[in-house]
Amino acid sequence: MTSRAPRMSKPCCTVSSPASAQAPLDVIGKFTAPITVGSKNTQQTIYVVKDLHTSLLGRPAIEALNLIVRVDAVDTGEKYKAAFPKLFEGLGSIPGEYTIQLEEHATPFSLNTPRRVALPLLSAVT
Repeated sequence: MTSRAPRMSKPCCTVSSPASAQAPLDVIGKFTAPITVGSKNTQQTIYVVKDLHTSLLGRPAIEALNLIVRVDAVDTGEKYKAAFPKLFEGLGSIPGEYTIQLEEHATPFSLNTPRRVALPLLSAVT
């Protein structure tokens, strides 16, 4: 069996930079291809972006491959306080004042993570 290179088609939507939704990427085309990490496989749409020097993996692929695990709750039980008592002393306050020192030519930067879409509304936005 011989494998064929996937055919690229025109993009159907605007793809934005992860740093800013107001900065659309210059998408040349898209194709569907398998992605494998370890024993996990998924078929994903790959967008070809002009002058992109670093590959970006989107949320659908990240979730399909279980690359990031979301933690919804943290156990702060007494067993941790008993095992590590010094970690829980004075929690919530720093004595005195603290000043954040920035380098002279530091440029502010913010990376916003969009909120997840509720499952009942997911089909309306995909």
